[in-house]
Amino acid sequence: MYLYFFGDSISFGQGISVDLTWVNRIAQELHQQYGRDKITVINTSINGNTTRMALERMPYDIQSHDVDVLLVGFGMNDCNYWVTDKGVPRVSPNAFRANLEEIVNRAFHFGAKKVVLRTNHPSPRTDYMTNTDITYGESNHFYNEIIREVVGNC
Repeated sequence: MYLYFFGDSISFGQGISVDLTWVNRIAQELHQQYGRDKITVINTSINGNTTRMALERMPYDIQSHDVDVLLVGFGMNDCNYWVTDKGVPRVSPNAFRANLEEIVNRAFHFGAKKVVLRTNHPSPRTDYMTNTDITYGESNHFYNEIIREVVGNC
């Protein structure tokens, strides 16, 4: 079985040793329980990625491989408002929803048997993002709700 992780820095493990990432720990546990010859864990996650960027790399990272289970993890970058974006999120809520739906549809179309969408951990940031009346924590919470809606519609 091939288990693929497809996400951003939360799945990549930005800033920590590879052996300490949660994805690596899951792989180690699965290998202990089922054996290395029964399951292969691949992490295609990239720091800073949004769902828009993910769709661009999906043909190589996911569609061209034999993916049995796909674990998708995006949103922390999508919901962010950069100073240069002048008050709009990196990926709008509507585009985020559509991007997640397309990722799920493509995964199934190209042979995935199961797709799992994960929500993101809460953010303690309470300062307003530049040119907005929303905190990062609030935006992250809102995008997590979108993830839950997409899961409910799949």
